[in-house]
Amino acid sequence: MTVSTLNRVVRDIEADKQKPGLIRVGGVGGLALNVRKREYASGTALSASWVLRRTFEGKRRDFALGPWPEVSLAQARERGRVMLDKLWQGIDPAEERRREVAAKVISPTVRKAALAYFDRQVRGKINARDEAKWLNDLESFAFPFIGDLNVDMVETSHIMQIVDQQHTKYGTTEEKRLWESVPERASRMLKKIEVILAAEARLGHRDANNPAAWKDHLCHLLPKPSTIKTPNRQAALPYEQLPQFVKALRSRMPSPSSQALEYLILTASRSGEVRGARWSEIDLERGLWTIPDSRMKAGREHRVALSKAAIDILKSTKRMASTDLIWPGQGLNKPMSDATLAALVKKMHLAETKVGNVGWHDPKTGRPAVPHGFRSTFRDWVAETTEYPSEMAEIALAHEVGTSVERAYRRGDMVERRRAMMEDWASFIAPIGE
Repeated sequence: MTVSTLNRVVRDIEADKQKPGLIRVGGVGGLALNVRKREYASGTALSASWVLRRTFEGKRRDFALGPWPEVSLAQARERGRVMLDKLWQGIDPAEERRREVAAKVISPTVRKAALAYFDRQVRGKINARDEAKWLNDLESFAFPFIGDLNVDMVETSHIMQIVDQQHTKYGTTEEKRLWESVPERASRMLKKIEVILAAEARLGHRDANNPAAWKDHLCHLLPKPSTIKTPNRQAALPYEQLPQFVKALRSRMPSPSSQALEYLILTASRSGEVRGARWSEIDLERGLWTIPDSRMKAGREHRVALSKAAIDILKSTKRMASTDLIWPGQGLNKPMSDATLAALVKKMHLAETKVGNVGWHDPKTGRPAVPHGFRSTFRDWVAETTEYPSEMAEIALAHEVGTSVERAYRRGDMVERRRAMMEDWASFIAPIGE
């Protein structure tokens, strides 16, 4: 029997032109397609499976070869030949399968496999901070779906359930599927699942087909994480509230962290740029702070026009003989930690809320302001209250401006024109006489 003939016979059974039952297909003695027709409340449905009908040890038996059409006619004939060969050798295929299943090592759950992998490959081999967080995303996002499944039961559909779950990114209110909400984070989590399942395959607990593999598999089902645009807005204080914030900052007892934070606000710089600032980068006479390319996010040297207020902070900062850092950390040769500035802003926010005020928070997200958010505050102030061109503000923030061709031909950085903008910014933050 050919494939087309077989398909025609099945269609005839479906149309009640022929009775369901065994359809002999030839090619292997006893090979047949067993077609069943079942009645349901919603209608009728056909099911079909391949069998090899043979007499074995004096009894006629049907040996299962798989469902149709998942198993093709050619595959069924090949399976039938293999099984027929075993029967001729006196081997009962059904009993052989039962022994294989009984002898098979019971696969661990994904949760147990992940913990075992962590103990073997992670614990004590990475820094303590990353080690403490290694299992967090698996616990939060993966284990609710596959944690209690044996590793040999995990399929692509389970992985898709994980990435399709709804998630609200911290600082936002919009729900998106996990893969779109935090793509890089979700990608790192899938990589962990991939290596855990790969290790279990090597231990003989599942087959080598890895449903969490990106290459040649998930890459065809999901967009690249790098192509997904996700807003990453840091909690920022409205510019209208900034003068009151700076006034509250100045009312505190002066400290290296308060000086560094005010300098950060005055220069609209990133936390890392300020915390790593060195005296050798400062030209007080010219009012310039030149940050080398090695310390810049974009890998390009950046010049900051210092306002008089920013220069005054530098002049009031005690210079230590043993380090070139302006605001060193506890070890003097290392910068102040990022957490130090963030903790200062948080303390100021809590101090306000304790006396019944709303505190220093971002009205769009409801979160307390953070040091990086003052860059957004500066950008909003320029756009909403001044006539300075947006290009100038973007350069002050060390953002890329224009196309790659335009950037290649631009030689200047408007540093002297930016000086007036930064003086106006300083005057807005702390008006003269306050």
